[in-house]
Order: sequence, then C-alpha cells, then structure tokens
Amino acid sequence: MFSHQKLNVYAKALGSVTRLARHSALWDKRHAVVDQLVRASESVVLNLAEGARLWTLGNKQHRLDYAIGSALECAACLDIAMIKQFVLTDLATGEKRSLCEVVRMLVALRKSWGWIRAKANPSSNLEQANEGRFCWGESA
Repeated sequence: MFSHQKLNVYAKALGSVTRLARHSALWDKRHAVVDQLVRASESVVLNLAEGARLWTLGNKQHRLDYAIGSALECAACLDIAMIKQFVLTDLATGEKRSLCEVVRMLVALRKSWGWIRAKANPSSNLEQANEGRFCWGESA
C-alpha cells in the first residue's frame, strides 16, 4: 500500500471522483464545465498523492494547497452545472457538502504536516490561524 492510500481523505476524495464522473458522464460534452469538473476532481486526488510522497514540508503543503483549490473548483463547476440545468440542486448540494468535508480534511492534514514547522517558527502561527475557512457554517 502506498502512503497516500493510508490517508482517510484520499478515500473520501476518490469517492467524490467516482460520483462526479458518474454524474457528468450524462451531461452534454460540448460544455467546458463537464471536462473541467472531471479534471478538477482528479486533480484533488493526484495532488494529494503527490504531496504525500514529497519530503519537505513546504512542498507537501504546496501540493495540498493545489488539492484544496481543485476541490473548490469542483464546487464552482457544480454551481455552473446547476445553472445549465445539468444537475438537480439537491444532488449538487450533496456533492458540495462532500467536497466541503474533503476540503476540511485537506486543511487539517496541511496543518498537521505544518505543525512541526509552526513549532519551530512561532511567527508562522498567525498565517495558519487564518487559513482553511472555505465551507458552510465555519466561524471566523
């Protein structure tokens, strides 16, 4: 088993890729959002795997930043798909909640990977305290 396969967030992200690919397979391929959604969902998983294999904390966290951005991109693609009436609101909302959970898990993993650096460099704590508020119901 590879190191990234041991991560709970990896399994959760793979589930999102599976569901989003299944949903978008039925959509009109002439629209860019179809391909973009599939590529963004795959990017979450690929960047997570890449981050898990890297050695330096900065590089690991950088890959997780890409994964977080791709998950947010998936949510935006679902918004566009709702506007174009490719997907029902309830289904899109459910998928966005799942993506939000993936984002929360990625942010937590990023923080845990950066904990050692934050302990060594206390000035970075302010930056870490302000990151990761991407989803519903989060307090400031």
